[in-house]
Amino acid sequence: MSKEFAIDHEKARLVVCKSGPGSVEDAEATLRRMAELCRRHGLTSILLDLSRRRVKMDDLGLYRIGAMYESFAGGGQRIALIGSLDTGSSGYFESVARDRGANVRVFASREEAEAWLDGEADPPAED
Repeated sequence: MSKEFAIDHEKARLVVCKSGPGSVEDAEATLRRMAELCRRHGLTSILLDLSRRRVKMDDLGLYRIGAMYESFAGGGQRIALIGSLDTGSSGYFESVARDRGANVRVFASREEAEAWLDGEADPPAED
């Protein structure tokens, strides 16, 4: 598994690319690092690219990860994920994270994710 963290200072954006296998514990460590970098650098958006990662996770794992995004509630950051935590449950993860106050959306492409992060209208949430 690899993780790359980069800061786009012009857009006040954290860009995180992950590949390889993952786990709930790995997601927790990544979120802690993301929160730390956002605080330290005053970042207002996060692009989390999971497109090279194929994670199959059960509903409990998706719930636990989604609930961890509560740490971003009220911080004002838009968080866009590219790819999927599971072939059919991205909507569930997104709902859990948003129910906890995080401004999170899951996208199929980088172009869609960046457009939303750049301030274009919110796409309809998946239920």
